[in-house]
Amino acid sequence: MLRALRVVRPDVTFTVRCTAPLARQEELLALPFIAEPQADDFGLLMAGSLDVLREETLAAYQALHADLPRQVAATTTAFARLRPDVVIANAGYLPLLAARRLGVPAVLLASFTWAHALAAYCGDAPGLAALTAEMLAAYAGADLHLAPQPSLATPELPGAQTIGPIARSGRSDPELLRVRLGLPAEVRVVLLFLGGVPTALPLAAWPQAADIAWVVSHSELPARPDMYPAAAAGLAWPDLLSSADALVTKPGYGSITEAACNGVPVAYVRRGAWPEEPGLLGWLHQCGRGVEIARADLELGRLRPALTTLWREPAPPRPVASGAAEAAAAIARLLP
Repeated sequence: MLRALRVVRPDVTFTVRCTAPLARQEELLALPFIAEPQADDFGLLMAGSLDVLREETLAAYQALHADLPRQVAATTTAFARLRPDVVIANAGYLPLLAARRLGVPAVLLASFTWAHALAAYCGDAPGLAALTAEMLAAYAGADLHLAPQPSLATPELPGAQTIGPIARSGRSDPELLRVRLGLPAEVRVVLLFLGGVPTALPLAAWPQAADIAWVVSHSELPARPDMYPAAAAGLAWPDLLSSADALVTKPGYGSITEAACNGVPVAYVRRGAWPEEPGLLGWLHQCGRGVEIARADLELGRLRPALTTLWREPAPPRPVASGAAEAAAAIARLLP
């Protein structure tokens, strides 16, 4: 979306407040920007990509809201130094509160909110309703709420503007991918990506098959002739994804939309209470190809039945990833 915004407004400059590795930010943005290694939200605390640390997450939000005025003041001070013309938040709500204090237009560009995620996992905790009400009030203060398809329904936040999916398009070159990995043409290449949080899997014990090679991202890789780190392909992630035969993942917005928009079938393992999950999977089955796998099957590498099912399904028309351009156009109207 930021790249699309730069096309609409070539004069715009970006300051990105994010604790992701700088190299990762540079790869994603591929534009000049000022990096501030600071997080304005922490989401849900995780033990790997599939398990939420419920008690720790609840305690973290209780501590944040017990000290919310000071936290908002600190974020406001940081933003005042930057003198922004617009503040864009993805799921975080402290930036929205800070922008409102500064009188700066605030944009929420998100497919879900942390208020809904917290309620899904900790809804039975005493006092949680009051806590999530504060969070929702912060979200409601956004001047513009953009909800890219597929987004969680948020009736508590009226006025959301639905836009198309946001996804990067890759250059599909399966032959090049196999050349880079030293694989024959008949071997299918399957990506294993469970999100940005490192996740331990007993990959060394997975069964081997002569006709499947695994490209693994964000998991420790055993010394096996059929498993390769993602870096071994030497391709940008959208090109790697678009060139693969399937993706094994958990339902996350980027993974699901980019797989569907690039025509790649998905074998997924559910996270359970994650509120965004039903909508993501409903959209995937409508607009792409997907099949569920049990967590035990993922851990034991019993994935061939699911992959065979996916490869037998005809590929549907690919959805158009129009959301980035639509969001850029809407945000550009807020700029001076």
